[in-house]
Amino acid sequence: MNRYLSAADASKLLGVTPGGVRLMVRRGELRVAAITDGGIKLFGHDDVNDLLKRRTMRRDGSDPVGKPGRGSFPAEEPSDG
Repeated sequence: MNRYLSAADASKLLGVTPGGVRLMVRRGELRVAAITDGGIKLFGHDDVNDLLKRRTMRRDGSDPVGKPGRGSFPAEEPSDG
């Protein structure tokens, strides 16, 4: 069973802000599993856990594709102003 998480709940598991979760979606690192009638994006619990494992592997340097020390994502994109 794959239950859904809000951006706020996913951010708590991933250790980032909800803006960080939205950034991960834009980068293609996390997919939106469902959207409510009100437009709220929901994420699959399994998808969030899989992303957490990948981020942990990258941070530990055990991911052959990732680069050591590149496992953290900024909470927000830098603004121009």
